[in-house]
Amino acid sequence: MVMQMNEEKKFWEYVRKMGYPTSPKGLKYGSKEKKELDELRWFFYMKKINHTGARIGWAAGSSLSRLAREYWDVNLAFIRVMEGEEAVIQKLSEIIKKNVDAVKIYAKDITENDIFEWIEEGGYVDIDDIVKSLKCIYDENNVFKCMYENYEDFFGDEMKMRITDLLEILEISEGGKSIVKKNFQQG
Repeated sequence: MVMQMNEEKKFWEYVRKMGYPTSPKGLKYGSKEKKELDELRWFFYMKKINHTGARIGWAAGSSLSRLAREYWDVNLAFIRVMEGEEAVIQKLSEIIKKNVDAVKIYAKDITENDIFEWIEEGGYVDIDDIVKSLKCIYDENNVFKCMYENYEDFFGDEMKMRITDLLEILEISEGGKSIVKKNFQQG
């Protein structure tokens, strides 16, 4: 399906309502907003080409995937104008499931820590051993903190408000909103 002019206009209207820059007017060259606008324009252009089924190549596909994760809300706007409400609800459900799985990985790191087996077998540990065993592999924070921060990022009040606002911007029906809300609350 080829994007029509009114769909493109609707896409940029959604993006503007999300608070992203959609025009260079008033933007300083070299600013964060200019970089963001350039990324959004490139994302839109490549997404449009990719949506037609044309090959965009590995490097462009990789960059497109990165931007789709970074600007997940903008990606949902594209999905909304090209594929409709049901596709947005399905994609949001996939994102929520992926985020639940990410938090579960941290929980698994905590509960399947080999230090517990060591203790059960009669081994000796001190507080330093426990602290070292619970270090987050991604940074120097502990796994509990990493799990909590990820949970807050994915399911906290700020994200809840962001998703609620996004559903309004994308003009999702009340039935669609309740499906997303139910999936979100299960996370």
